[in-house]
Amino acid sequence: MRHAGIAALFLMAVPSSAGAQMPAMQSPAEFDTRLGTLAAAIHQACPQSEAAAGVSARDGCAERLGHLNALSSVTSDALLWGGTQNAGFDPSKDKLTRMDAMVWRKLYLSLFAFTGTYKIETLSNGDKLLRLDAGIRPIAPEEFPYPFWHSADKWRDYLQSSQIGLLFRNNKLIAAYRHQRRCGTAPSHRPGGALCGRRRSRPQL
Repeated sequence: MRHAGIAALFLMAVPSSAGAQMPAMQSPAEFDTRLGTLAAAIHQACPQSEAAAGVSARDGCAERLGHLNALSSVTSDALLWGGTQNAGFDPSKDKLTRMDAMVWRKLYLSLFAFTGTYKIETLSNGDKLLRLDAGIRPIAPEEFPYPFWHSADKWRDYLQSSQIGLLFRNNKLIAAYRHQRRCGTAPSHRPGGALCGRRRSRPQL
């Protein structure tokens, strides 16, 4: 297996987001506007249109995410990451992993390419959920930061993920999810089209 590319990304990810300025409280409408700006910035940093370039596109995405102020300004040092168990986006019920925010941005978020389609939801407890349509990158298994393919279920979940969900509480990002969007759910903004229903095969090792 080749891990040089992953190691380089990890070394670039070591500096944490400790220096990032935490967001001031904003009204719900103001924060929705801010989330729309964030969705556009993530799409610009990691567009689906460049995903076919493989590892080089992933590396460029990781580098841009590492310097993305629209993201760092709403993120503290750590967050939770994983799949939602009940589509309820509840960190107290989902099995999530706590990790350094910069490591997540450069090693995990960069695995996905974004269409530019997004939706903002207000959950029953007041949390904000930013849904970003996305798909996993067409890169070799050894380029992933973790051997997901050793678990058939986890590998399937990653390959079938068609959304990244960013969960905000009190205007701060507390959890990020990979999620398979139901095809019947129409996003509110569709500049790049949805990836719903796209499937890929498990790679041959």
